Parts: sequence; structure tokens; C-alpha cells
Amino acid sequence: MHSPKVSAWAAVAIIVAVVMAGCSGGGDEPDPEPAATTAAVDPPAPAPPRRLLPAHLSDLDEHCLEHRGFDDAAEYAGDGPHPVAVIDREDYRLHQLARESLPGGWLPERPREAELVACVRRSGGDTRLGECDYTALIIGAAADATIPLYSQEYEFRVYSLRIPAPLVAEFTVEAVEGGCPERIDYDDGEPPERVMPDLTGPELEAALAEVVTSPA
Repeated sequence: MHSPKVSAWAAVAIIVAVVMAGCSGGGDEPDPEPAATTAAVDPPAPAPPRRLLPAHLSDLDEHCLEHRGFDDAAEYAGDGPHPVAVIDREDYRLHQLARESLPGGWLPERPREAELVACVRRSGGDTRLGECDYTALIIGAAADATIPLYSQEYEFRVYSLRIPAPLVAEFTVEAVEGGCPERIDYDDGEPPERVMPDLTGPELEAALAEVVTSPA
């Protein structure tokens, strides 16, 4: 038979164990795990539309404004000659001069053949070349006039036509060989203070020779 004292201590131990067990958890439920979240993903941006060459060489004047290039243009690469379209947005005669005077293979027949485009701007030069005599052709117009002849500067900026259309060359040519313009037009009754020669075929060929014939 067990001693009553032993049974009493056993009971006390059981009660303490129950109380300790009840306090060990702090009495609070564990914090729930945060719910998993998925970040919103934007759909990929659509590819920009392809820029395609225009149908005519004269329409490449847009490239001289924006310099954005075309996806389907011929690549400027390898040895020359590199066909170049010549664009003067103020005077189409320069393109006609290029057609008449540049060597074969230098000027493309259509946009898809062009690797380069030469964008041309004009400004007055400082070299006095002589004088030009003009006779009034319209009754009531200003009297005959003698007008100083000065050089004219042509600024060339040559770009690749293929995207990303980098600037390939930049140079200025002074036109001095063209002589007096055949005619001048003015509306205010007074002749201009100066006249300037146009670029000649040999001057245009010499200006473009390096960029057209050299390796890319």
C-alpha cells in the first residue's frame, strides 16, 4: 500500500504541470502567415511600326528633317561605291545636276538602292568672284544692272539611310566655278545686292568622292 504523502505530492506535481502548460503559450494564437501576393505585370509594349522607304527618291527629303532612317534601306557597309541620294529641299536642280554629272553607281535609281543620303543647305559665301551684267527684260522693270558675284557655300550632312541612320560625314563646299546665273528675278523694283554661282558637276563630284568611294 502506497503512502498517502506520496500521493499528495504527485497530485501537486500534476496541478503545477497543468498550470505551467497553460502559461507556456502566452494565451495568444500565433500570427497567421501573410497571404502571398503577386505583383501586377504590365504586358510588353508593342513593337514600333516598321519605317519603310518611300516610293520616290525625291521623297527622301523627309529624312533630311528627321534623320530617323528606314528599316528596309540598303546597309551602308563594305567597299564603295556607296550610292547616295542628293537632297536640296530648297532647290530640286541639285538632284538633277547629280543625275547628269555623277559617275555610274554613285546615284541610286530608286530608294531601295541608296545607302546614303546627302542633305544639302546653301548660304552666301565671302569670296568676291567678279561682276555680272544683267539687262531688264520686262518693260517697267528696273534698269540694267551690274551686280557683284560672290561664292556660295553648300553644307553637306551625309547620313546612312538604314536605321539607326548615323551621321557619316559633314563638310562644306564653296561653289566658285559656276559663273553668273543666267537670270535673276526680283519683285520689289531693286536688284539684289549680290548673286552667287550654282555648284557645278565637277564640284559636286569632288565633294562626294571620298564618302562615296571609301570603305564604310
